[in-house]
Amino acid sequence: MTGEVATWRMVVAAAVVAGLAVSLGVVALPGEQNPAPDEIPGAGATTLSSIAPRSVTTVVSEVTVGDAVRVVVSEALTAWGQFAGSGDLADVEGFFDPHGPQWSVFEEEAGSVGAPFAVEFDEESLISDGGSAVLRAAVRLVADGGDRLVVEWEIELRPDQDGRWRIWSVRDLASG
Repeated sequence: MTGEVATWRMVVAAAVVAGLAVSLGVVALPGEQNPAPDEIPGAGATTLSSIAPRSVTTVVSEVTVGDAVRVVVSEALTAWGQFAGSGDLADVEGFFDPHGPQWSVFEEEAGSVGAPFAVEFDEESLISDGGSAVLRAAVRLVADGGDRLVVEWEIELRPDQDGRWRIWSVRDLASG
């Protein structure tokens, strides 16, 4: 019976060690190399070599709501800067909810051409309940000529039917 218990304990110990190694992403097979990170499909992915030789499993990390909202805001503000210079709604399409009040402002301004601008923002707060997200930020608008404007905005986002975050409205906090 001691031989069976020892074998059983070895199997359990091996399974525990393998599970810990996989969960920590520390599995490497002798003579095998994991592909370089830029060769792995999917941004932010972690590649783990499995126990079977020549087999690779890619685990794509889950993006948090906050991270998704920040990316959309950054891309949308960049698109807005392009729209300012072109007046073309195609520049902001896909970033702003077509049923929201900010989209209505874009429709009124479409065709008007001004100076494009670059946008940066410093997040002050982000609140999300899953059905909407509100990001407050200090937003810096820098025109091609070098003119700078700093505004305090509250940016509300809502997910569309496919779950992609879209900007619903932008409120200038200085104007109330």
